[in-house]
Amino acid sequence: MDDLIRENDLVLEQNPGNETALMYRALIYYNAEKYPLAIESADKVLEISPENSFAWHIIGSSWGNLGDFTKAADAFSRAAALKPGEPEEYNLQGVALCRLGRYADAAEVLTKALEVDPSYAVAWNNLGVTYRYMNETDKALDSLNRAVGEDPSQAQYYANKGYVNLDRNDYSAAITCAVTAKKIEMTNVPQWFVAGDAYYSQQDYQSAFYSYDGGFTTMEKERLTESSPLGS
Repeated sequence: MDDLIRENDLVLEQNPGNETALMYRALIYYNAEKYPLAIESADKVLEISPENSFAWHIIGSSWGNLGDFTKAADAFSRAAALKPGEPEEYNLQGVALCRLGRYADAAEVLTKALEVDPSYAVAWNNLGVTYRYMNETDKALDSLNRAVGEDPSQAQYYANKGYVNLDRNDYSAAITCAVTAKKIEMTNVPQWFVAGDAYYSQQDYQSAFYSYDGGFTTMEKERLTESSPLGS
């Protein structure tokens, strides 16, 4: 990162108002997880160009990673207003609103993303999760079915569908979702617990134990991998 910043400094020394260089600086800090610095750099972009949607995107993403979903939602709302033809900003705004517990607002914004791109699987998944929080299990299941229909390669979509089936006491369907997720990605943690809860509800305690154990073992392996200085 230091080399990239030094190169960026050289450009900005020649032209402190270089919008492209300032945008690149914000991206450098964001990719390095220096989120306050990314926000600061993006703010400088907005001083030059208040309608720069990229800067608002960086600000929203940075605040999201810092856990301030109110500021994240506001920034993504501004980005979406500047680029109404890009569903990603609506999707991210919806996620932030969902994190704030503003589920009806989140569903409305996520629906806007899908009006722009009806094949946007990520937004279907997030809409399904949002409806689940609203206890709208029929709508949640419909949305998650659309998500897996558009992109059947994502284990998380099946795990989320499994949770909805648990809410509906459809344990057989929940296990089917967990098995499908497991085939796609063994390290998907939620599918282990979906299966565990389903087996436990069916009084298959041995299978439940193995599923819970698999989930906790996977979580521990991920924790050790993240803490390893070599990342392995």
